[in-house]
Amino acid sequence: MQLFCKDLTAGDIMLKVINPSKFFNRGVRFVQKLTGYLNYDIGHAGIMRDSIVIIEAQSKGLEERSLLQKNVDVGYIVYCATNPNLAEGAATAAKLLYDIHMQHRSISYNNRGLFPSVFFGQENLKLLMR
Repeated sequence: MQLFCKDLTAGDIMLKVINPSKFFNRGVRFVQKLTGYLNYDIGHAGIMRDSIVIIEAQSKGLEERSLLQKNVDVGYIVYCATNPNLAEGAATAAKLLYDIHMQHRSISYNNRGLFPSVFFGQENLKLLMR
């Protein structure tokens, strides 16, 4: 089912589907598949601040991006919380982290963090699922 911005709410979790036409994305997809990720087509995640703006980690740190401008060509799998308090809490936490990053530029996401997460992230995910 296709969703539009009017269907999204703050706190929705957005899982970015890898674009296989980009060389870098093909490499990430290949490594994830090789290391046993079941959902190797998902390469990124973000949390909706509202129905239009997503907060996500980029190379310069956390960023707010409009789905109507920057990410119009991106496909997502969307998880919507059934508990409105949980959704509101997730959106608030993401916004707080973003605000802290804007003040201190202390949250980064770069290749040093990317490659270990691709190679070792599955085990960390298993620990969280227990």
